[in-house]
Amino acid sequence: MRHGESGINTTPVWTRELEEHSKLSKRGMEQVRNASKQFIGALPDVVICSPLQRAQESAELFAEMTGFPKGQIVYDERVREWNVDDKYEG
Repeated sequence: MRHGESGINTTPVWTRELEEHSKLSKRGMEQVRNASKQFIGALPDVVICSPLQRAQESAELFAEMTGFPKGQIVYDERVREWNVDDKYEG
């Protein structure tokens, strides 16, 4: 499941460095709530999450909605956005 909409997702900018704009929007929270409903009663074995704020908020909201233990969420740098090239940033 992908993270919900964040402030940076509402702009035409593509960057992985704007953590301050990474917080979930109200719409993003609602997206996560709606997507989480599909997992009630059928929890995954593992939740692996980027350490970025929007991903953490999404994973934690998912856990709240489904009963997945928050303490078992795995935060892993390897699943955050790639730094593909400076010509694509900004």
